[in-house]
Amino acid sequence: MTAVGDAWRIGDDDFVAGVLQVTAQPIWVVNPDGLIRFANPAAVQALGYGSADELLGRPSHDTIHYQHPDGTPYPALECPMLLPRKTGETVRSELDWFLRRDGSMFPVSYVSAPINMPEGRGAVVAFTDIEERRLAERALRDREAMLADQQDALRRVAALVAGNAPSADVFAAVAREVGQVLGTPLVQMSRYEPDGAATVIGVWSERPHPFQAGTRWPLEGPTISLRVRETGRPVRLDDLAGIPGALAEAVRGTGIRSVAGAPIVVGGRVWGVMATGATEGRELPSGTEHRLAEFTELVGTAIANTHAREQLRLLVEEQAALRRVATLVAEGAEPADIFALVAEEIARVTGLEMVMIGRYDPDRTVFLTGAAGVHPFQPGTRWVLDGKSVSSQILDTGRPVSSDPYGQMTG
Repeated sequence: MTAVGDAWRIGDDDFVAGVLQVTAQPIWVVNPDGLIRFANPAAVQALGYGSADELLGRPSHDTIHYQHPDGTPYPALECPMLLPRKTGETVRSELDWFLRRDGSMFPVSYVSAPINMPEGRGAVVAFTDIEERRLAERALRDREAMLADQQDALRRVAALVAGNAPSADVFAAVAREVGQVLGTPLVQMSRYEPDGAATVIGVWSERPHPFQAGTRWPLEGPTISLRVRETGRPVRLDDLAGIPGALAEAVRGTGIRSVAGAPIVVGGRVWGVMATGATEGRELPSGTEHRLAEFTELVGTAIANTHAREQLRLLVEEQAALRRVATLVAEGAEPADIFALVAEEIARVTGLEMVMIGRYDPDRTVFLTGAAGVHPFQPGTRWVLDGKSVSSQILDTGRPVSSDPYGQMTG
């Protein structure tokens, strides 16, 4: 780089400058007076400018850092990003806000380090736009909160199942929990009858409706109830308009315009259906039918009344284990800590004495990243896949594998 006028220019033979020009990391350099002397294309683009010439020679702070997120002025004397010019120390920030050319703000993390220049000490700043990361983190927090509410509801329902509560109480509780967790105005459960009708067995609603427990409804037209019975899978219907039959007409009469349903399976057969919906002007959340399925699994357990207590224990332990792992992931824990916890949770929930998590490498070895139990297959060890072990079979087939007896395995 050579100084030309008020800005630094990049010479064709300047290797360092050339590297900075092509790097994807937004970088700029300010001189001892805080003026921008260099900005690479990544920085120019991130800040919304057409070329570096529009930035060179301008005060760094007054150009991209002059305002707080609440709109109040940000005095240059309070700007830590410029401190390396005076102190010679590197400054790091995990969250700050820069302004684009059009005045819009975006969150960044940055490192500002001192740099010796012909006229004195300046600073070189490398920053990262973290807007997408923050949005992803917020979405993750929202999803974690949603899942926590759902798991709490599932535990309450599971407790009723395990406590041998009367079926009518379980059905009413499930409908209430589903409605409150999903935020939908109507939830109803029905049992399929041999004559092609469906009998309501549980309902919750925040508005008047005709679906009282014990009422029977014919399955006519392509309604959710009929489609779930025919397919045995969760189904959604985003527009009820034009669907014939008394059941569809009754649903429309409640103000519901889109519906979702999931099968209640007992003994391997589709026994009934749980359905919910959204009113006109409100969109039924994506995946609602699959979230219903998590509750219908419990309903099937309550109806079958087989091994309810053991299923409750496993459900509670599995969901608690999943929540602990999800929390660790959301906190940005190191992969080694996450793998270790996953192995421990699998061992705890299943009661298995040996759990291993490994990564396959190109040289046909497996590098262990997590483990539970007392055995030689601990994190950090590497094993050659030179026989017909379970690990080598998984690598070769891409499918789950079990061995019985293990004594016949080789390698």
